[in-house]
Amino acid sequence: RWTHVGTVYFKGYFILESGNSHRVYRGEDACKEIGGITNYDDFIEFLKSMYGCWALIVERTDCVWAAVDIARSMPLYYSASGEFISDSAEIIRQNLRVDREDVDRNAVLELFTNNYLCGDRTVYDQIKQLDLGEAMEVLSGDISRRRYFYHQNKIDGDNVQMLRKKIETASLSAFQRLKMVIGNRPVVLSMSGGYDSRFVGCMLKKVGVEDVLCYTYGKQTSFEVIQSRKNAKALGFRWTCVEMTDELQKRNLDEVGQRYFDSYSGHDFTAYMQNFTAVRKLQEDGWIKPDSVFLTGLCGDMPTGEYIAPYNPDKTYDLSAAVDDLYNSFHSKIQGDRHYQTYIKDSLKTFLNELPVQIVDYSTWQSAIDCYQTGTSHSHWFMHMNSVHSFFGYEWLLPYWDKELLLAWYSVPPKLKYKQKFYED
Repeated sequence: RWTHVGTVYFKGYFILESGNSHRVYRGEDACKEIGGITNYDDFIEFLKSMYGCWALIVERTDCVWAAVDIARSMPLYYSASGEFISDSAEIIRQNLRVDREDVDRNAVLELFTNNYLCGDRTVYDQIKQLDLGEAMEVLSGDISRRRYFYHQNKIDGDNVQMLRKKIETASLSAFQRLKMVIGNRPVVLSMSGGYDSRFVGCMLKKVGVEDVLCYTYGKQTSFEVIQSRKNAKALGFRWTCVEMTDELQKRNLDEVGQRYFDSYSGHDFTAYMQNFTAVRKLQEDGWIKPDSVFLTGLCGDMPTGEYIAPYNPDKTYDLSAAVDDLYNSFHSKIQGDRHYQTYIKDSLKTFLNELPVQIVDYSTWQSAIDCYQTGTSHSHWFMHMNSVHSFFGYEWLLPYWDKELLLAWYSVPPKLKYKQKFYED
């Protein structure tokens, strides 16, 4: 929910650190803290200091500021004219009176191919969006965007023991912050059979969060379900499984499912339905305690090396190679359309050219690829899994998107992260 105090609109929460003390800001407190900022440069510096999940808009006498967090967990859209800002692209379309069918053909192809659009695009040229870690100022009708956080960091050598200590320290700090936000509320953890949700469960245990329900969904005989049960049992947490049957999923065609789909599918992404089925069933069966907080392992595979490519001594590592690799990995399903290929490759070049690092070798090339992975499928599609929790009235948190933890992982050399070996060790 949005809170509006004075000239500030805010939703979510953020944490500020001062020395050894931390404070969680929500609602009116968050609006008042933001409302004291007097100029745009100070606004950008303030954003750099924030931890958390949030979106905000600030109206000043002669301008408007807006920003989203480093995950783009709560999207903000705006008209290309700067006249409208909203968390709904559809509301902007209606206000602009843009015909529903007046879409960008290439953007629609990209949406059909990947289930999402990346960067600032929607299927309508007149409607844009802020990207992760980005702010904007609208002044006299002119829009200026500024990235205050990049998903990159300087490689910090290859001393395994030092890097391991760095990850452990950052992990503990991240979950101590998380515990502050959770407070005394019960936690619902989406627990798969993989490492990411297992790590979240272990760290919750380590910082003393005990009231945890783990859930998974699928077939009772699948590896994921069996391993999920073992993980929860080892941690001493409650556990349940939602059996995914055809009958259960067909129920999503009813009024409740339609309301979710209408609310949480947009002009730049498609609705995330599987988790909707599971959470709806859990709520109906009384598994979820009131005032619960949802956690997931999103997107632990992203910083830990799932997408690291092996070093190839015969390969030229430059901008052109990065564009070709990203195109072949994500966008080559549509063949034989030169207009679409040019459209995608131009957008890839724009994205890579805006990064604060020049691609000159394997490490910088892989860092750029990582940055793209983070800023596309993870933040523009997988992130919408959390819209299910919002729909049913629950807060959700993002353990793996803690700024300190991400930067620690980004400092690990690609050769150590290849095939997630460092993570698994």
